[in-house]
Amino acid sequence: MSFDPTGYLLTPADGPHLWFLDTRMTVKAGADQTGSAFTLIEWSAPVGFGPPQHIHDREDEAFYILEGKTTAATTTGPPDPTPPRPTSPA
Repeated sequence: MSFDPTGYLLTPADGPHLWFLDTRMTVKAGADQTGSAFTLIEWSAPVGFGPPQHIHDREDEAFYILEGKTTAATTTGPPDPTPPRPTSPA
């Protein structure tokens, strides 16, 4: 996989907008920009909102929280409001 070494720049308003469960998502980096490695989406949701419980069988999901907090359920246990911290390879 390779990425464009020159990168690209978006303003806060740039990127295609999608509506999901009455919330707006903005695609900041899609398959074209990442060599189909991942998609980066900016999403703002109201307090108390959450998508229905679901499972991703073919892809991972990651979050970068700018403000507020979230709770996520996993297939290995109950919801955990504290995301795991990255660990260094052994």
